[in-house]
Amino acid sequence: PPRREIFDFDSATHPPGWTNGGDNPPFAFRHAFRHASGSTPSSSTGPSSGAGGSGFYFYAETSSPRLKGDLYTLSYDGSFCTARAMLCSTVEFQYHMYGATMGTLSLIDEAGSTAWSRSGDQGNAWKQAMVAVFSPSFRFEYQRGTDYTGDAAIDQVVVSCSMPPPSPPSPPSSP
Repeated sequence: PPRREIFDFDSATHPPGWTNGGDNPPFAFRHAFRHASGSTPSSSTGPSSGAGGSGFYFYAETSSPRLKGDLYTLSYDGSFCTARAMLCSTVEFQYHMYGATMGTLSLIDEAGSTAWSRSGDQGNAWKQAMVAVFSPSFRFEYQRGTDYTGDAAIDQVVVSCSMPPPSPPSPPSSP
C-alpha cells in the first residue's frame, strides 16, 4: 500500500528532506523561497495566510532587487520514500498564484522533466494540484514574471510513495 508524508511547513523553516534555493549545489544560483505566515509584504500579490486560513507556507518574494526570469527552487530529496525502497509516486500540494505579473510555477522530477506547470494569475485563492511523479526526488521551481506583483506560494505538500512500476519483461533470446 502507498505511504504518505505530509509537510504543512508550520513547524520548521527547513523541514527534513527539503533544500531551499541556494542552500547547496547544483542550485546555488537560485533564490530561496521565504518561510512566512500572514500576508506577503507587497500588496496585490501573494496569499494573506497559509492554505486553510492559517499557518506557514513558502513563497517567492519577487520585489526588487529580483529581476524578470529569476529562478527560485524548493527541492525534496525523497528521503521518506527512499528509506522504504519506494519512489515518490504522487505529490499533492496547495499553490497560490495571485498577481498581475505572475511567472511560472513548476514541479520537476529528478530527471529534470516538468511534471506540472502553471503560469500567470490564477486568482486570489489557494488551489490544489495532484501530480504523478514516479521519481526518487522532485523540486518546485518558480520563474519570476515581469515585476513585483508575482509572489507565488506553496503549502501542505503530501508525498505518497509506492513501489516502482515493474520493468517490462525482457524479450526472449534468440538461438
